[in-house]
Amino acid sequence: MLRKITLLTAFLAFVVSAQAQKEFKFGVYVEPSISFFASNDKDVEPDGSNVGFTIGLLGEYYFGNSDNYALIMGGNFSLGRGGSLFYEDGGRLFPDSELDVESYTVNGTGVAGTDGDDILLNPNTKVKYKLNYLEIPVGLKLRTNELGESYMRAFFQLPVLTIGIPVSARASIETAENNNFSTTEGNTYYTPEKVKGENVYKDIFPLQIQLGAGAGVEYSPNEEGGLLLTAGLFYNYAFLDAVGTNQLFNASNVLEDNKARTGFHNIGLRIGIVF
Repeated sequence: MLRKITLLTAFLAFVVSAQAQKEFKFGVYVEPSISFFASNDKDVEPDGSNVGFTIGLLGEYYFGNSDNYALIMGGNFSLGRGGSLFYEDGGRLFPDSELDVESYTVNGTGVAGTDGDDILLNPNTKVKYKLNYLEIPVGLKLRTNELGESYMRAFFQLPVLTIGIPVSARASIETAENNNFSTTEGNTYYTPEKVKGENVYKDIFPLQIQLGAGAGVEYSPNEEGGLLLTAGLFYNYAFLDAVGTNQLFNASNVLEDNKARTGFHNIGLRIGIVF
């Protein structure tokens, strides 16, 4: 929590120190979005997308005696990042989380505990992740000159590097029941019909880095400039593994460390006001 407060304080200090300069503009925006996972492992497959939402603040510092080039820095709160993953082999998917044991059925021998380390999920398990991040984007903005006498400009943000820290993570778990499945760990496995809202924050990687770009238009409602209305399409890719270390069953039903890298893509429609 202290680290998150420090990051926000640093951003606010940037805003306050720059507002006195005429080259600085400050804006707010909202961004409905769609995100979905990518995986480099055929046994962990993307299987659905999330509808998410971002609310953010953005500072633009124009340089080079021009209003066409700016450095950008902001602070975002993003909801619903992630998507769904299909684990073909099942396994110990949430070793560090405390799951709701009453939602699981014990098959074979053993007693379920509340620690996810005790809960083995069947093959053909689908997990829908909803990840919320506190984010800081930094990048470069390019603007065209006014398009005719329309009071409109096109803009491009490229590249945009975003550092994200997860603040919460929930998962909905659904798996096919398989009474013939056995493991090397005492024939113990657990089958939920469908469990929603499990807190899996402890099993999410504690840092995310995203690289992206955006393009759109700005409109000035008055001839002398000032207030700007903006709209644009933005894309970014989180290239660190969003899901932390877990274990999957191999062909011999023995648990092995999961080597899959599961970053996510995000596409959003950003609508904002720049002062």
